[in-house]
Amino acid sequence: VIMIRRPPRSTLDRSSAASDVYKRQVLATALDRFGYLKAEAIENSNALKLLSCFCGSRNLVSFFNTQNKLDVNLEVLNGVRVLAMGWVILGHTYGAQPVRPVMNIATKFNSIMAEYWFSYVKSATVSVDVFFFLSGFFSALAFFNMFREPTYRSASKIFIAYLHRYLRLFPILIFCFMFLVCFMPTVKDEPSNPFVKKWVENCYTKWPFTFLYINNFQSNQRDICIGWSWYLMDDMQFYLITPFLVLPFFSSYALGLCLLGAYTVISTIATAIIYSHYGLHNSWMKPQGDEYFDQYYVKPYCRIVTYFLGIFMFLLYQQHKRKEGDMDFPKFSRFEDIFKRNPWIKYAMYLIGLGLMHITVYGIYFFDKYPNDWGQGLATFYELAFRPFFVIGLMLILYPTLIGEGNFVRHILGHAIFNPIARLTYGGYMLHLIVLDIFGTYSLNSYFTSHSVIWHSCLTMWFVSYLISFVTSILYEVPMIQGLKLFLERARKPKPKTDDKLLADSPNSQSQ
Repeated sequence: VIMIRRPPRSTLDRSSAASDVYKRQVLATALDRFGYLKAEAIENSNALKLLSCFCGSRNLVSFFNTQNKLDVNLEVLNGVRVLAMGWVILGHTYGAQPVRPVMNIATKFNSIMAEYWFSYVKSATVSVDVFFFLSGFFSALAFFNMFREPTYRSASKIFIAYLHRYLRLFPILIFCFMFLVCFMPTVKDEPSNPFVKKWVENCYTKWPFTFLYINNFQSNQRDICIGWSWYLMDDMQFYLITPFLVLPFFSSYALGLCLLGAYTVISTIATAIIYSHYGLHNSWMKPQGDEYFDQYYVKPYCRIVTYFLGIFMFLLYQQHKRKEGDMDFPKFSRFEDIFKRNPWIKYAMYLIGLGLMHITVYGIYFFDKYPNDWGQGLATFYELAFRPFFVIGLMLILYPTLIGEGNFVRHILGHAIFNPIARLTYGGYMLHLIVLDIFGTYSLNSYFTSHSVIWHSCLTMWFVSYLISFVTSILYEVPMIQGLKLFLERARKPKPKTDDKLLADSPNSQSQ
């Protein structure tokens, strides 16, 4: 990190690190091609184990492996993840139009913003809450499986889980940082988005806040490095408190549920106070100050409610998958019996969930149509209900599928094609704004915007971002994850006791 704080002096310096990675990739792939990375050889050599992590053919097979080691019903969440990422890119593509050389920005784009159906773009921020919901679900699932063994309920094991999370996110984050600091100044002279230009300048001095995952607590969000990384900051901070949210359920389900509900109420009250104190609102037609992002939008205590809903969704899922020896969940088998006796109940849940999501998303249309007719109290209430109610509607759709009763939804959102694409969502999120800015810079000719033009640009951004994410994943991310697995296997492997060592050295140890 210290070495790449400034742009390198020559192209050779820029390519040296990448060249080392390519050499490892070529060497490992060649050894595997000629049969030197067989299972027997890898098992007896730590060096070959580490080198096999860079084998391109093995990484490709691992990446495109669509087999789910957990529950097949969880595959539906891959489709949700991919659609939510597409929503994020769509919102940013529309939002980039004012800084592009658009000739009819004052006429056509303003009329687009006034359309009823444009509310799905204005409400695209809720897609981030979908990711918080999914993160809460999978984080609770990971810690629950970890805490099943009482020996893993220790500070050292929790620290290893934290380290795994940090290293899991590090490759793509450092790649974006290197691109902004080392490559962006040489690719183009002036970013098309003034915010991107400011973020590039901040990376020379404010990078420690990003790599410590605390840049969302900076007083001015214009002064942070990699401005869109605030989502990673929130998600990491949520992950840090997840063990302390899951552990109480192993002693008392009622206690854990009460604590989860209490934290939800505290977060809701804090959000209401902040939103009202700074006079924030929901309308795009009224000017919004910097306080919206600095004091509300990126703060974890204002965005954690949907993460709590993800944990609650896991609890509903886990009581269905309950095994002997698990935490003492109340038995809600009555729900499953209702689905089996009357399948129309799940279709009613689908309709209610879709209706709830539609109302919350398109409610913002009326705030823009009548911006001066809504008081601060109603604006605060809508903001408090907007994100949680959308996620609750999504939960109503997903719950029958997660317990094995929603085959229709699972066949669509749980299709095998979503599995490898879903693995690229993190890289796609971190890279898509860079790609969007580079494309905007090279849009030298002015153009007339429309829905079709913007959607075409969105699909292009989606494809290019995911393509770069795929290459980056194969070259950097997957080798890092494979090496991390080797490290964790050695860290988690219990040390043999003295008696075991003596027994292993005894003449009849093999028979024993």
